[in-house]
Amino acid sequence: MSSSGQASVIHPSTASLKSFDTSNYDFLTERNLSQSMSMRKALLTVDASYPFSTWPPSESTRPRRLSLYRRKGRPTGRWGSLGTRKKAVIIAAIIVTIVALAIGLGAGIPLKRRKPKSLILSRWRPAIGTPWNIQLNTTLADLSGPVRTYDIDLFAADKSTIDRAHQLNKKVICYFSAGTYEDWRPDAHQFAHSDLGGDLAGWPGEKWLNTASRAVRNVMLDRLNQAQSKGCDGVDPDNIDGYLYNDNGFKLTNRTAIDYLTFLTDAAHARQMAIGLKNGADLVLDVLAIMDWAVVEGCADNNECVYWHPFIAAGRPVLSIDYVDGPNATALSRVCTSAGTTGFSTVFKHRALDEWYLTCPVGATAVA
Repeated sequence: MSSSGQASVIHPSTASLKSFDTSNYDFLTERNLSQSMSMRKALLTVDASYPFSTWPPSESTRPRRLSLYRRKGRPTGRWGSLGTRKKAVIIAAIIVTIVALAIGLGAGIPLKRRKPKSLILSRWRPAIGTPWNIQLNTTLADLSGPVRTYDIDLFAADKSTIDRAHQLNKKVICYFSAGTYEDWRPDAHQFAHSDLGGDLAGWPGEKWLNTASRAVRNVMLDRLNQAQSKGCDGVDPDNIDGYLYNDNGFKLTNRTAIDYLTFLTDAAHARQMAIGLKNGADLVLDVLAIMDWAVVEGCADNNECVYWHPFIAAGRPVLSIDYVDGPNATALSRVCTSAGTTGFSTVFKHRALDEWYLTCPVGATAVA
């Protein structure tokens, strides 16, 4: 405080700046003024050009950068601000690192362990028009016919039969229900009661499953493991279209089905098995990219064959089943001459899905 009671305001003087020895200094920004005490002491003199009423100077009157100084010969930046000891420590650490790397390379130690590329095995996929038969309720015994691909029940299949089919250069697809609970299956006890939905009309002992359930999916993984251990070339997961039935007991949607099929496909392909879409015509365009074939029942009866043409266009077979018994028996001649089934691998079956089958032309009959 001054004797008049007013504060003495100290301003940098132009004259003092000019008289200050600048031969060993270079310019600093305004911010650095507060960081250099020696500079402040040298420059704190009154400048009459800046009276008290106008200090600090306004943006219009003061320069944007004050010409301050730093001793020349000292480099700027983080490295320049380090002391001699710290620089010596850093240089020593760099030298030690270089020597260690040289020793490691000389000893054959890799700098970074690279994950080995996973072995990509070619997955089997049936050709368009391949002769096939689906036989779920009887044992596959006769393998001498023209059939190249068999679709058989996973639980009824035994490894020796599948091995014998492979010896004859034939392939085996293993069927299981992926969307329903069947009380006669050996793993039925693994399903939680909360995952069991409504009954399937006309199919005693069978209920819809909550296919979004982790527990249900774990059971399906066990089934895929079983298929892999038996040597199945592919799998045929049935009843994935529970969202079409209001009595399924869960709020299943087509999005649920797509997610479930993606899960099953990833798991099957990881086990080097192919997989097909079973029914679910409205899902064709959504899952075509990941499926290896399609299995469709009664598309001629339901006028749905056209929905499956994208599979043929994509070079993937459509394994078509038309039933010749029951109230909705298919007219064989109509199916065989229909343009809508061009390229399909069509078989005519009894609903019992035993060994009997017919193919187009109708005269080509085989009974195992």
